[in-house]
Amino acid sequence: GISFSMSTRKIVAGPDIQMRGLIFLKDANEIVDKISGIFEKTVFDYVQKPGLVDFNELRNICKENISRVVRSDLGKDPMILPVIISV
Repeated sequence: GISFSMSTRKIVAGPDIQMRGLIFLKDANEIVDKISGIFEKTVFDYVQKPGLVDFNELRNICKENISRVVRSDLGKDPMILPVIISV
């Protein structure tokens, strides 16, 4: 999950990535770091645009970007549930 402030349009917490049954824990650090970076950049770039934040669109964009990397790096297509909270 990730939290951002609507008033400042900045990320205030996260990203927090959790995986269940995708890969062994000892191999997870590299992919978790990569996913965190993609998640953070996607949210940051999206909320910098003027106007209202469409959370459904943002979640879908995050899901697509993360899925692409996981599929490419691991050859797997896991369920991805981006949690985005506005504070």
